[in-house]
Amino acid sequence: MLPVIFLAVVSLLSHAFQVHDMVSGTMILEETMEKARHLGKDDPEAEEYVREGISRGNPRLWLGAYTLKITEEESQVTGKAQAGDWEAEVELRRCQPETFLRRTEAVLEMGDLTGAGEGGL
Repeated sequence: MLPVIFLAVVSLLSHAFQVHDMVSGTMILEETMEKARHLGKDDPEAEEYVREGISRGNPRLWLGAYTLKITEEESQVTGKAQAGDWEAEVELRRCQPETFLRRTEAVLEMGDLTGAGEGGL
């Protein structure tokens, strides 16, 4: 009976290490991408963020060496992380504060046109 309990505990621990590696690896990837997506395209500081992410991801407890790669396009940033048999891919739209400001201004102007502005309602 004791060997069965020991085997169950060992398998639970190995599964916990795998889940830890997958979750923390994905979080490192997303944090690195959040930092990089606010930069301009081909900004050399993005490589520094990638190196920082790789150093934070290594060593993995169970899955092995952690690698991280970010590909930048005009409108989005794609990141891929890998360790052993596990891999994750995340796509984020590039930060565009000017679009937000244009849309906010358009909504405010629409409110002025309908009389629902400052004293309208």
